[in-house]
Amino acid sequence: KTNFQATRGGIYVCGVCPSPHYIMRVVILPGNGCTNVRNANWYGWLEQRLKTDSRPGVSFAPNDIILRDMPDPHRARRSKWLPFIRSEMLDCKDDADDHGKSRETIIVGHSSGAEAAMRLAETTPVAGLVLVAACHTDLGEPNETRSGWYPPSGGPWLWEDIRTNA
Repeated sequence: KTNFQATRGGIYVCGVCPSPHYIMRVVILPGNGCTNVRNANWYGWLEQRLKTDSRPGVSFAPNDIILRDMPDPHRARRSKWLPFIRSEMLDCKDDADDHGKSRETIIVGHSSGAEAAMRLAETTPVAGLVLVAACHTDLGEPNETRSGWYPPSGGPWLWEDIRTNA
């Protein structure tokens, strides 16, 4: 497990890396309903902030801030989103073939993106999760039920695996 420490700005960086300027990746996962994620909510703002703000000892290469329009943006089905996140955003074919990239990645998830981040972390080690407006049930909303994120149809939440992998 990588050891992380907080800096004055509240950004977490690796505390055992050989370089004082460790480069970390950030993947931003939007909520459902966003067809142009850069113009929706705060996603584009965060992407630009991370690309342009620098803090002592923290570097984010512009190509390592990843924000993409999601497939199936209105239904946000797990069966579409998780494969897309793994292949297009984490650049790995499966959990065993990510070349260590996921361990260097902070996932920022909002709403359905937060559920996606939690389900991803059930099987994929990541540097950390930032969850905004996350939930753990479908609240009886039919579209949320069909999305496949929530029990019982989505299987139980693997909370210990999420803690271990994040």
